[in-house]
Amino acid sequence: MWKIPRFINVKRLPSNLSLSEFLRLYEARGLARRPMMNSFTARVAQICPGFGSPNSNDTDFLNANIALSGTGQQSNTLPSTGTWTAPYTIAYGWLRIKIYSGLGTAPALADIVATLSDGTNTCQIAQVHPNSAVTISSTSLFDEIFPFFTGITGTSITVKTTLGGLGPGATMDMEVAGGVGSNPTQS
Repeated sequence: MWKIPRFINVKRLPSNLSLSEFLRLYEARGLARRPMMNSFTARVAQICPGFGSPNSNDTDFLNANIALSGTGQQSNTLPSTGTWTAPYTIAYGWLRIKIYSGLGTAPALADIVATLSDGTNTCQIAQVHPNSAVTISSTSLFDEIFPFFTGITGTSITVKTTLGGLGPGATMDMEVAGGVGSNPTQS
């Protein structure tokens, strides 16, 4: 039996199109078998509350649809250009990394290292180095949320990824929600 995806509002189907006709067209176009992998639908500030009102400026705190390719280590940052400036710096919070839509032969995630930097000091806030690489395909993805609490007030986050496989490629999204301003343990 068909399970209608949540993004389809059945009440808004054209009046001349029955539900059964819509489902037939939906299947004929191959949409029923294609997984719906897309950027974040539930944001990290909604999933992990507890930071008051975290800054949600997507320009600075979200970097989506990053193309990853090859087996060498790749480096991407939040914000995607420049750095955060006070009062929009971060010392604690949640970092979410999602890698999906693998391409090539046997694409897999071999390693992730994330660091927070204030321009002088660097603090590692996340690391994933699985015993067996995580398969990344059209139906298998990596989606993790990493909590962090540091002794520095960061102006950027760098996420370094390494893919495995033959000619691998994938798409990555990353976002952060956290304490805006300085670390509450600092005076």
